[in-house]
Amino acid sequence: MTGINHMVTGAVIAGAVQQPVLVLPLAFASHFMLDSMPHFGFKNWDKARRKQKRLINGVITIDVALIVLMLILFVSQGAPTLFYVAGFVAFSPDLAWVYQFIVNRQLELSEDKPHSRFNEFHERIQSRERPSGIYIEAVYLILVGIVLIKLWP
Repeated sequence: MTGINHMVTGAVIAGAVQQPVLVLPLAFASHFMLDSMPHFGFKNWDKARRKQKRLINGVITIDVALIVLMLILFVSQGAPTLFYVAGFVAFSPDLAWVYQFIVNRQLELSEDKPHSRFNEFHERIQSRERPSGIYIEAVYLILVGIVLIKLWP
């Protein structure tokens, strides 16, 4: 799932629940719920990086731009701190992919390095990744964005 969808979901949870002791674990758990849904991705990311580079770079660029836009809107509209924190917590499990990409791919370390149980679980639930999942993600973002607007304090 794209970062923007994770972050907006975390913000929605913050707006709906409003109790940090509940919001943060729910935001973290939401990450795995979203990743188990059909979403954008590839069964073989290594092959896709070679053959679908423009598509991947385009989706990443749009994702980062939407995250920046969301943060600008949050700042300009005075979003509660819990919205930011919950959005980050909802996104945070994907930091393992960033680390894995940098270490394994960019530094050209062994790809046979064993994964942690956390990474194995996270990878296993990604079984519904498809390039066409971007459409599901777009519809999801619109719907959850509407919910966030309705929950805005």
